[in-house]
Amino acid sequence: MSTKLFHGWRIKGITLEKLLPRLLRFRKAAYAIAENMLVTEVADRCRHRIDSVAMSGRKHVWEHADDMSWVFDHGGFFAYIAGEVDREIHESFTKLQRSSLDIECSVTCHPVRGAILLLLFDNSPGRAYEKAFKSTVKAESFPYWDNTDPPKDMQDKNGYRRWEARGRLWDRALGDGIPAENGFSFTCIGQYGRPHPRMAPVLKRIGSFASRVDAAAYDAVGQARMRVLARREKELDDSASGFVGRFLDAQRWMKTTAGKRAVKKAKVRARRRLSKEITAEDLMKPVKKYFRKAKKHGE
Repeated sequence: MSTKLFHGWRIKGITLEKLLPRLLRFRKAAYAIAENMLVTEVADRCRHRIDSVAMSGRKHVWEHADDMSWVFDHGGFFAYIAGEVDREIHESFTKLQRSSLDIECSVTCHPVRGAILLLLFDNSPGRAYEKAFKSTVKAESFPYWDNTDPPKDMQDKNGYRRWEARGRLWDRALGDGIPAENGFSFTCIGQYGRPHPRMAPVLKRIGSFASRVDAAAYDAVGQARMRVLARREKELDDSASGFVGRFLDAQRWMKTTAGKRAVKKAKVRARRRLSKEITAEDLMKPVKKYFRKAKKHGE
């Protein structure tokens, strides 16, 4: 079995006791990063839901099962959107699949002679935590893999020896099991105790009128183009890959002359239809303001 430790790190001459304050600083930084990601996600969803209703003049279809009927009848819009994001995050922890809302972060520590080896588990998009890890934990990059050549600066005779020695060090540190069972695990962002965005920072993140006009126009044209593409299919591919294919085709079409013309017209419509500002009052309105129950199955 090959070894791939692309995000391995090392700190020389340190004990676990002295490492702990650094890990606590990193946890604080990671929490702020995760909170920022969630504020952005909730703000984007609030903006999209409100502005798309203004653009189309039609409410979103409520697609939840009967166990969510209370939310539809009595819930507030912001609480619903924040809850929607939180449910998806919960699923990213409980289901073995990657998600754009995967905010999990942890570090495993593996003491070896004269040093501590660390593995950073950062599942976030773009490895958002890694920069904070470098600045707070102050570890040196110490990766290892044996499925392909080592880095270019370790491909001379002495470099290969050092690379093989690094591999043996990781083997001793990790043993035969999974890393979390062969070291000390430090959870930074886990299933419990994760951030929950508040309304005030979400409201600030929604963006200016100009940015909302651009986003609403692109959303409207992209969705219209995807509907055209769906109608052209002899048998609609409603799988995830089919949706992604139509989405990418729509994005390419929007870069053509006809697509750019459609976006330009949509921006004119957006400037006329969107409110100048999304306010706290808009976010506090009932769910029913922006959603409607389907009149028939599959609508």
